[in-house]
Amino acid sequence: MPADDPVRKLALAALDADAQARDLLDASAATATRLAVSVLYRYASDLSYELSPADAQKLASDDAAQADLAGLIAANAFAYMPRQAAAASGAVSRRESGTAVLTLTPSQAEPGQVYLGIELFDPEAPPPVHLFIRHADGPWRRIQLPPFSGARAQMLLDATGETASALADPETEVYLR
Repeated sequence: MPADDPVRKLALAALDADAQARDLLDASAATATRLAVSVLYRYASDLSYELSPADAQKLASDDAAQADLAGLIAANAFAYMPRQAAAASGAVSRRESGTAVLTLTPSQAEPGQVYLGIELFDPEAPPPVHLFIRHADGPWRRIQLPPFSGARAQMLLDATGETASALADPETEVYLR
């Protein structure tokens, strides 16, 4: 659906109204303000949309909002790569799904950097534009992907940065969207 579709806007408004009504009826929610589903949807779908610092803090501290975001991301995910804790004993350098492969390769030229390579199995598929990362019990991280050439994209990351560390951690789940 296009972003300006009136049916989509009405559906999102209805979801927001339902969530607000439930919060009003729940006495424990009287002091807490939930993130609107429309805000979460926009964050999951719109490359240009950034959460305000207050909304980012709400998302980080609200398990229900994180579960809502997970559902929105999963609903239209290009690829899902679950936690690998049971099978992995150390850092992960490769993650694979039925539609894509992610690899972390140390840079030969700059030891403090690592390349994140993404390869799609179907070169005709519309490429994903976001990478969502979530460590167990941690906040969501969204990364805008570079343009794909053919069925491949590559980006350079700081080897000790949050993104590279999270991708190498077997406890992290990854979505391409």
